[in-house]
Amino acid sequence: MNTKEQWEEELIEKLASIEHDRWAGWQKYMHSLCTKNHDGTLTIPIDRVERWERQIGTRYDTLPEREKEYDRIEVRKYLPILLSEIQLAEQKAREGERERIIDIINNITSMYVSLPSEEIKEMLYKDNIINQINNSK
Repeated sequence: MNTKEQWEEELIEKLASIEHDRWAGWQKYMHSLCTKNHDGTLTIPIDRVERWERQIGTRYDTLPEREKEYDRIEVRKYLPILLSEIQLAEQKAREGERERIIDIINNITSMYVSLPSEEIKEMLYKDNIINQINNSK
């Protein structure tokens, strides 16, 4: 398994854990509203059935604010993991940039090493003069 696949699997496991907790909480709530029958089945009260059927057929953007907030509460449970993964990706990108800069510096350094010492002195001398000019501005 490569690094990307491993990262995806780890992220899936973190999110699946939250999803399971969300689902279990919903089921606990649902069971608390229902009447338990003698055979172990549950009967959902008609007012809940009507409400949930209405919500099932309603697009999110047309829900009343109060009902939207219930969905937002659930999404906020996922947010810390998603933000953490974004920060980690940004950090890895910065580290990648740092590595590219080091490679560039190493390439430049190796270029200097391959030059005869007189040419190096001349280039450094020119760089020093240019720096002095730039600093005096």
